[in-house]
Amino acid sequence: MRRISRCLFAVVAAVPLSGCVMPFPGYDGGSRDWASDELPDYASLVEGAPACKAWRLVCEGEWNVQGGPQDLSGLTFCGSPEKCIGVGDSNGVLGRYLFRCERGLTDVWHLRNVAEKTLAGRTDLEAVAFDPLRHTVYVADEADGSVREYDPDTGRELQRLPDPFPPNQLRGNGGLESLAVSGDGLRMWAASETPLLADGDVSNAGTGGVVRIVLFGRGHGFDAWKKKGEWLYQCDPVAGKSFRGVATSGVSELVELPDRTLLVLEREMSRTPMPRFRTRIYRVRPLGAKRVSEHGGPLEKQLLFEASPRRSNYEGMALAEADGKGRRLLVLTADGDGACAATFMVLGLLER
Repeated sequence: MRRISRCLFAVVAAVPLSGCVMPFPGYDGGSRDWASDELPDYASLVEGAPACKAWRLVCEGEWNVQGGPQDLSGLTFCGSPEKCIGVGDSNGVLGRYLFRCERGLTDVWHLRNVAEKTLAGRTDLEAVAFDPLRHTVYVADEADGSVREYDPDTGRELQRLPDPFPPNQLRGNGGLESLAVSGDGLRMWAASETPLLADGDVSNAGTGGVVRIVLFGRGHGFDAWKKKGEWLYQCDPVAGKSFRGVATSGVSELVELPDRTLLVLEREMSRTPMPRFRTRIYRVRPLGAKRVSEHGGPLEKQLLFEASPRRSNYEGMALAEADGKGRRLLVLTADGDGACAATFMVLGLLER
């Protein structure tokens, strides 16, 4: 398969952000069933976290997805460097994919659909995360702000988890967009794409909107998920002008790294002067930072990668196991509906 393009990347120092958004009246920090108070054993997560590493991202290239949903909004690997599951945001489809490399003078990566299941009643699937302890998947539906657990083999719904955010505080087409489960299966992260209604304006040319990142934890695979903390994250301002009424910047995916820091995928669509998407990956360290309950301001963030693909709307991100060369790989997937391209990008995750 022909490589579409090479990528540019950037590495910069962490930039502290200022400002603080307080919890709004009546907001319990979760929603209907999560305990309203963050659990006291949060400190053990901080104390038990490994030392932070210095990471960098190197772009391997960009290729077309082979078959399956062309609106691949979320991707997760299933305990294998080759097997993954993806979801589409327009048809409720959960698909199985094979991720393989064709070795040569230059490596060529393939992401090929091999099977599909339609999830009943689901319409706007934006994220999917594999549970390594239960061998199931969690799927986020932006249409109602829900997270549901499914059997990936049958597509059967197993349970609906309590909502990460109050549904009446989520913006239309800017709600629950991100979901990630740690490699050991003990932590789950979620984020909204744009600010909750009570948290201020969406990103504009002058300032970036402030969204919330929520952490849930458990002791083992049979425990219920419990809320551990909530942090603020400030998106970048919009760099360009509106195109057909759209100029937006927000969070579209999260990934936890082995040192328990987070990668945050930010996506922007604007006109500068031509319509384009802008993809940026930041690294943040929530564990140890002040939470919303402690009056913490937005997390400091460090830019690891940026690109400006004109037609690729990257909104999915997944961390693969080590490949044959001993590298860990980060895979971005693009929502290919409308005039957008159904592509994926491969980034090498390397220690400095």
